[in-house]
Amino acid sequence: MIEGMRAGKTVLKRGDFIGRICRQVELRDFTLKEVLDRAEDEVPRHTHEDAHFLLIVGGLYITSARNVSQRCSSPTLIFNPPGTTHRDRFHTRGARFLTVSIKSDALARPPSPKDAVDHPVGFFRGEVSWLALKLYKEFREPDEMSAVVMEGLALELVGRALRSCRSPEASPPRTLQLAHQLMHDRFGEPLTVGEIARCVGSHPVYLVRAFREHYGLTVGEYLRKLRVEFACRQISRTDAPLSAIAADAGFYDQSHFTRTFKRLTGMTPTEYRAASRP
Repeated sequence: MIEGMRAGKTVLKRGDFIGRICRQVELRDFTLKEVLDRAEDEVPRHTHEDAHFLLIVGGLYITSARNVSQRCSSPTLIFNPPGTTHRDRFHTRGARFLTVSIKSDALARPPSPKDAVDHPVGFFRGEVSWLALKLYKEFREPDEMSAVVMEGLALELVGRALRSCRSPEASPPRTLQLAHQLMHDRFGEPLTVGEIARCVGSHPVYLVRAFREHYGLTVGEYLRKLRVEFACRQISRTDAPLSAIAADAGFYDQSHFTRTFKRLTGMTPTEYRAASRP
């Protein structure tokens, strides 16, 4: 709900959002709420006093956050730093979203002012989005240990999201950029390190060492991540059979796909589909 006006501006205090609160969980450093967007609620330009995440779990959302489409759907996650002013809202009214409001003490301090996140940032794939969906699943299916699990997931979400938002290191060499692009273009094929190295004109030993230094993953780990990210997009956006998605992503059988998917996302493909489209 809207709590106050300041100099003609709508200001939302910590944990306040426009819409009907369907469920709420209070943790030591976080407040989690599932909010129903209502057609009768006006969404004016407004300012959020607190830092928070917003996970879209239904509907089409219009956002000014960077790194994602202006109109995005589930399971897009958006981080809004303290003081964010916007008129972000749902294009299709009546949708739902999960919010994770962060107490100031739990917000990681940047090593220097230049590393501070001062603008909304969106995430649609990778570890940050996977963590948010795991948190939402725990939020919706609680048990006696859920508070501890959710606190840990929320803290990890803050750390990983802020790390990915901060200024990147120096650009990798041209050969690594080519290898990186080749893997994005051909992740569904049975690529080998030797073949990638030949294609970009690099020695395999150099490629393996340098790639991990710049991207934080081995070549094999990165290919696996790309395949799972592709599968996540297909699972959340289409009704295609999981076996077809596994084959298109480059997995040689369904069981291999399921094991790898769960290792990276913490959920089976079936659980991920349910969490991303409740």
